[in-house]
Amino acid sequence: MDTAALGAGIKVTDAADMLLISVIVFLVMRQVMRMAAGLASGIALSTYDMMSSAMSRALGAMARSGYQFSRGVLDAHSREAPSRWDSMRRRLGNRAGRLIWSQEERTGGTVSRDRVMPPPWVRR
Repeated sequence: MDTAALGAGIKVTDAADMLLISVIVFLVMRQVMRMAAGLASGIALSTYDMMSSAMSRALGAMARSGYQFSRGVLDAHSREAPSRWDSMRRRLGNRAGRLIWSQEERTGGTVSRDRVMPPPWVRR
């Protein structure tokens, strides 16, 4: 049965069949250059896995960025100020964390007078 002809009446099994076929077609299309080179007894005109290496580099960069950002958020939670040597991603995480933790502190409650005004006998 043609999936496009079903329109809004498509079922999960029809969608899964279409997805499976499209994945198989994608995998075959990635091998066309190698198969053609094998049939012609020549060398393969390949891209030397540029696509997969670009994707792995992008995923690695995203993982490093997420790690630095989360370290900044944890620094803000422990009230540690960012240093001048911290990366931009860590500083952004610190700002976001300070925003989150400051919202938490503003949620009502009473503050002791000693925290607001030190006693008069304490010198600054």
